[in-house]
Parts: sequence; structure tokens; C-alpha cells
Amino acid sequence: MATATAAAAAAGSPPTATSNPLSFKKQNTDLVHIPRNYRIQKRPIPHAPIASPYAGNTVAKLVYVSSRTPFMSAVKKVQKLLRTAERRAMMPLIDERQQRKNNKNRAYGQESSGPSSTTAAKVLGKCQQRLREDKVLVKATGRAIEKALEVGRWFETGKGKAEDEYEVEVRTGSVCVVDDILEDDGEVDNNEDEDVKDAGEEKEKTDKPSESKNQRRRRRKRERIQQQRLSAFKDEDGEPPESRTRWVNMVEIAINIK
Repeated sequence: MATATAAAAAAGSPPTATSNPLSFKKQNTDLVHIPRNYRIQKRPIPHAPIASPYAGNTVAKLVYVSSRTPFMSAVKKVQKLLRTAERRAMMPLIDERQQRKNNKNRAYGQESSGPSSTTAAKVLGKCQQRLREDKVLVKATGRAIEKALEVGRWFETGKGKAEDEYEVEVRTGSVCVVDDILEDDGEVDNNEDEDVKDAGEEKEKTDKPSESKNQRRRRRKRERIQQQRLSAFKDEDGEPPESRTRWVNMVEIAINIK
């Protein structure tokens, strides 16, 4: 993130929403140590259902970006949602103009009682306000954050369009995810393997020279730390937990037409 800021400063361009350094709150401070014979399997991050692009401005329009999402594919999705929002926001203005035209046709030869230009200006102002409130949210976590920032930067710099057409806002946060804790099957040996292992250990003990006092002290310290970690890892019944929760950094890019 700081690289983008340095590049913008070197080019002499003013800092923008997507070039400012991001700050995240550190929350993963009490994660339990996972022993060697266990492994972590990450679950997919739960997402809110994708709303219809024709829903009103009170419904958030979401575009999720992963590290494998093609850049222009995400840009085109955002463009499509913004154009749909523009048509929806301008519908009252189109209806008002059609109503004025119908009133003029009915009042042909008489004094027109249709809406004035002041009414049309008020309708236009409301339409523009509604359009600014209809935002498309580009969301990403982890390694995909930089790609989401690139999508926001594409609209912020006005690629292919006027630079002041879009408004971009960057929000940071965290999302809670769940990891499954699984016992590694490769660490579980049968009885035959145990016998072979015991025989090998006995041979190593006879061949290995006696350890010094300092080596024995360090070895016992390592074993004590491992035992403490294993005790903290298991619950009161001596069973390992089935899952754990952690927080991952999340960025939300809000894009709307000015």
C-alpha cells in the first residue's frame, strides 16, 4: 500500500483515496498454538447473497474480488451496476418529461397547466442525489486487497472517461473467519510402525553420545514448553478443539457516479 503512495508522490500527483496508506486494527492476539500433528483447513469466507442489479438504492450492490478474479472482469461488473443505477435514478425525470409532454398535447390551444421548469429542476436534483447514494461496493480480503484497490483506482483516475465522473471511497475493516483443526493422518502410526520406531529409538540411544548438562537443560525446557502448549491447546476434557476463529483484513471500495 505504501508503494502506491510513494509512486503517486514521485509522479507529482495529489494523493487519492486509493493511494493513501491503509490502516487495519490488529485483532489476532490470542491465537492458540497448533501442535505439529494437527493442521489447519481454512473454510470459505461466508458472503452475503448477491442482490439483484435492479434493486433500489437501499440495497447494497456487491462485487467480490479474489486474487484470481480477472481485473477487467471486475471493472465491467462495476460499470454495469453503475449504468443500471444511473437509469434507475433518472426514471423520475423521464416520467416527469413524459407527463409534461402529455399535458401539452391535452392542453393544445389552451393555456398550459403542466409542470414548470422549476419543478423539472427539483426532480433533476432529487435524481442526482439518489444517483450519488446508489453505490457499488467492491469487497476483498487478504491478498486480493491490492486488486480491489486497482479497480477503485481505475474509476478514480477516469480511465476512458472524464476523471470527475466517479467518486471513490476506501473503507477498511476486519471479518471473522473459521478454520477447522484436523489431526494429521500422517502422524498416526499402527502397532507395527510403533515397534519399528521403538527399536530405532533404542539403537539411537545406544549409539548417541551422552548429552551435556546444558543440552539436557535445553531439551527439558523445549519438552516443557511443548507440553504447556499441548495442554493449552486441549480443552478441560483433554480433547482438541474442532475449529478456531480469527480475523482477516478486509477492504471495501465504494464507487458511485457523481
